[in-house]
Amino acid sequence: MQAVGVISTWVVLLQLAMAGAMPSASFTATTTVVGLGLVLNLLNYKNLLSSQIWGIWEDVITIGSVSVLPQVGVHL
Repeated sequence: MQAVGVISTWVVLLQLAMAGAMPSASFTATTTVVGLGLVLNLLNYKNLLSSQIWGIWEDVITIGSVSVLPQVGVHL
């Protein structure tokens, strides 16, 4: 179910990028991270991902989220 939510949110971001409301560099970076996250989550769910790689991914998204969130608030 979460994958459906992620994909539907990505479609909204795609529409924003197509309308020119989201810079293409931001859209590309977001798409890359979301795609990687979906693949890693699927691999983790199927027990095909090492716990070390999963731990690194969790650290990356935690630090990335905390870093990006204040920047998003500034542009609202």
